[in-house]
Amino acid sequence: RQDLSTSEMEKRDLSDKLQISRNKLSSLQTQLDSLRSERNDLEVSMEVNQNKLKLLEDDRRKDATKSENIKAQFVQSLDDSRAECEQLRAELSKMEAYIREVETSKSMASEAEDIASRSSTPR
Repeated sequence: RQDLSTSEMEKRDLSDKLQISRNKLSSLQTQLDSLRSERNDLEVSMEVNQNKLKLLEDDRRKDATKSENIKAQFVQSLDDSRAECEQLRAELSKMEAYIREVETSKSMASEAEDIASRSSTPR
């Protein structure tokens, strides 16, 4: 009887240990599931952040391109303005030369009239 009783106690002891192990296993499985879920959330968050970063980099590249285009347009406009100024200076110089010619011709005509009027006037 005592052997039987000892055997029953050992059996219960082993059964209790088995239940404790099952409980620990269940707890570890719950922790593992929680960690997997957290890892999945972090992966999704990382992917979202990577996409945001890519969009920001794309925007930065577009802004840089716009900036370069604006700069190129400004430089072109400046070059065009300089060329137009040079052209206007050349036209102004021609006009000034023409005005000098006209004034010279006018002066010569005036002198010729004076000479003509003096020689035709009786003394």
